[in-house]
Amino acid sequence: MLGKRLLIIEDDPVMSESLSFSLTKRGYKIETAVTGTTGIFLCQKFSPDLLILDLILPDTHGLEVLDEIRANDWGRDLKVLVLTNVENDSLKQKLYTMGVVDYLLKINTTLTKLADTVDSILSTDQTVS
Repeated sequence: MLGKRLLIIEDDPVMSESLSFSLTKRGYKIETAVTGTTGIFLCQKFSPDLLILDLILPDTHGLEVLDEIRANDWGRDLKVLVLTNVENDSLKQKLYTMGVVDYLLKINTTLTKLADTVDSILSTDQTVS
């Protein structure tokens, strides 16, 4: 997956660094944001192939970040993977209707599993509608 760009919006610095390290080893180019506001800005500027989005952020909820991204032409078809500690079936269903390609719980997801999931998502030519 050389050259594919990932944006990670995650406020936990240890988690963000671990994700970045693991995915960089797989050949991805990584940008990170700690807040939703910065993440939206970087999403437009960096044009990632995949967004890894936490839901609980210091300035906003990940759902609002996704709403803002989807409201713009540049984010309408962006592949989004939610990685969170929020276990809520109705929220999960809402996110899937907004075009999220996968929803993973941090507690159940190893770095290897996450990297494999990212590889799988980016190896398909599917676009979000």
